[in-house]
Amino acid sequence: MKWKYVQMLSQQKKQAQSLKKLNFFYTLFFSSLLFPVTASSKPLLVFVNKDESIVTFQLKSNPTTGYRWKLVQFDKSKLKLSKTRFIANQPQLMGSGGQEEFVFKRLDSGSLNTKISLRYQRSWEPNKGPEQIVKISTDQK
Repeated sequence: MKWKYVQMLSQQKKQAQSLKKLNFFYTLFFSSLLFPVTASSKPLLVFVNKDESIVTFQLKSNPTTGYRWKLVQFDKSKLKLSKTRFIANQPQLMGSGGQEEFVFKRLDSGSLNTKISLRYQRSWEPNKGPEQIVKISTDQK
């Protein structure tokens, strides 16, 4: 009888630990929905060498909140968007944030001084959301 009681207590302890872990992950996931990543009021400065043909930068992102970075404006005579991708900080953790990477191909060589405007928005709210300016330059002055 005593042995069954000890087994029952052991099972209850394991269940309580599992519930604590589950509660932690639910709290983490739902808190990420409440606090989306916001853009910085300061421009992001990206310096590239004159001979580099690719420009790459990353912005904090969490697409599980419904927000994604959308290109608003950039000089299409100087840059062409090659690809975008999301890189999770913790891929094994569902709902975790990360970085959205943008890769552009330069269309001309030599010096470069341009900016890219992006908005962190939900697809169903097309003109709402914080904006981020990315300044790309070959000058490091």
